[in-house]
Amino acid sequence: HATRRSAARCSARVDRRGALAGAAAALFGASRPAAALSIQDARGFAVCGDVSDLPPQNYTNQARENANKVFLSWLIKRVDEELTDVKWQDAVRLAVMDAGTGAMDGSIRFELDRPYAAGLKEVAEKYERAKKAIDAELLVPLGYGDLYALAPKVLMNRQWREDFAGRTDRFPKSRSYKKGAYEGSLDDEAFLSAFYKLYGAVDFKTGTPILLGRDDATEAADGSLIPGEGADAKAYKDWFATLGIKVGALAPLAECFDTSGAALEALKTDGGFGGVGSFVERNERDAANPGLVEKRIIYAFSDAMTLGTNAVGRVQFNEDKYMVPAYVDGGVGWAAVPPFKEGLDFGEIFPAFESAP
Repeated sequence: HATRRSAARCSARVDRRGALAGAAAALFGASRPAAALSIQDARGFAVCGDVSDLPPQNYTNQARENANKVFLSWLIKRVDEELTDVKWQDAVRLAVMDAGTGAMDGSIRFELDRPYAAGLKEVAEKYERAKKAIDAELLVPLGYGDLYALAPKVLMNRQWREDFAGRTDRFPKSRSYKKGAYEGSLDDEAFLSAFYKLYGAVDFKTGTPILLGRDDATEAADGSLIPGEGADAKAYKDWFATLGIKVGALAPLAECFDTSGAALEALKTDGGFGGVGSFVERNERDAANPGLVEKRIIYAFSDAMTLGTNAVGRVQFNEDKYMVPAYVDGGVGWAAVPPFKEGLDFGEIFPAFESAP
């Protein structure tokens, strides 16, 4: 861990918020004072206190959960800032083709010359630039699989708010938020309340879960699972069945399988009871209703993003991937903090610190 040099400032706000010990006590129940000391430790620890004899790392699940929530909130914002010129449909396609080989592991970046990845090279390059900018701020680089799985939901959230606000031609104006173009803030509380009543699944806090901690591929995947040009409905159904994704997810995602619309047309022919064709037709009928088709898309997409390291299993997400262990002396012990190179402020990370005496 020699490269993990934490720039955490454990005592950066002691003068303003009181002793670190009071803050730590609020979070961990400790009462003894902690030394106000910040050290960049070669072992990857952000240390407050005596470093001569550190006990074994042993932080609580609550500390892990807090750190991951803070990191995810920060990451969502950074992804939104960096990927301003990527369409959510392209982001979904790149992610589904990545998962479609049997694992959501970022292998698509090695497969851009294959037919199923046609047209995705430019999208992958934009991701690469975004990842470079984000990695520059982190002690632990962002995984490709995690970036590819997270970004579509961020982009869907952004674009669908624009649609609901009537700023695009996605819906008739009579179906939009104010029955016309809404020029207010898309972060306005009243707007978001109305938006999430219809698009609740894309809510970052209460919608479908966002899971991080995937292992990244280091080479191209086989790719033979993904249906080729001219594939029929059965080929697509067999593909999803092999991956362990519900066949019902085909209809919402089909438009993102290719750039020609061939997959969607093939699935329309799958008639009969329980056929995918009826679900495609249902989506077409419901397209004018804000949030209805989008809800099906995000549920289907989230199902695909839980794929594991092979086609027969589900991924074991490493909850510790984006954490730096932090030891606070004075009876506090181990905590976990996000992997930020700079600006790590315990008072901003944990609300309990703000009210410390």
